[in-house]
Amino acid sequence: MQCKMQLIITTGTNLYSSSFAVVLHSKLIYLQDPNLPFYIGRVSAHPHLQFTMPLLIVFTLLLFLRIPPASDATTDTIMAGQALAVNNKLVSKNGRYALGFFETRGTTNWYLGIWFNTVPKFTTAWVANRDKPIKTTTSLELIISHDGNLVIQNSSTKSIIWSTHAKITRNNTTATLLSSGNFILANSSNSIEVLWQSFDHPTDTFFLGQNLDWTRLPA
Repeated sequence: MQCKMQLIITTGTNLYSSSFAVVLHSKLIYLQDPNLPFYIGRVSAHPHLQFTMPLLIVFTLLLFLRIPPASDATTDTIMAGQALAVNNKLVSKNGRYALGFFETRGTTNWYLGIWFNTVPKFTTAWVANRDKPIKTTTSLELIISHDGNLVIQNSSTKSIIWSTHAKITRNNTTATLLSSGNFILANSSNSIEVLWQSFDHPTDTFFLGQNLDWTRLPA
C-alpha cells in the first residue's frame, strides 16, 4: 500500500515544498523522496504511533534535508526600489554566471562585473566600470535610478560612479542577468524591449550568441 503526502515548510519569505511517498512494508514505514535514489528514513508502524507520525516525519526530514536561510536565496533580477550591495550578487537562472562587485587581487580597485559562477578559479567575463575603478566600497550599490537607468552610486552622497546612459522615455525598467551571460535593462511591461545590454559593450570575453560590433570593441 502506498499513499502520497506533501511537506511544506516556510522560512521567512521562502517556501519549501517536498513530496514524499509513504510506503508501508509489514511493520515498517519508509519515507522515500521520489527525486532521490535512496530512502531518507523509516519509522515503526505500530498503531500506538499513528498520532505521532506527523512529528516523526517532520523530524526525519529535517535531519536529512538542509533548508537554506533567506540570506542564501539568489535572484537574477533587479527591480526599481531594489539595490545590489557589495556583499550581494545576481545569479543567472542556469547558475552559470554571476554579477556583483569584486576586488582585483593585489589592488584596492573594485569593479562591477560578470564572472563564471561555476569555475573554481575566479574568472571575470565582463566589467562595467573597466576604466573607472572604485577605491572604496562604503555605501556602494547598484540600483535603477529615477530615470530608469542602471547606476553604481554611493548611497550616502548619491554621487554616480557609472551609468548605462540609455535613452529611456519613462521610468519603468528591470535589469536581468540572462543565462546567456548578457546583462540587460528592459521595459518592465515588455521584456522583449531591451533598452541596454552588456553584449553591446564587450570587454575581453566573447559570449555564445553575442554579436560583435567592431566600433564598440575596447582598445
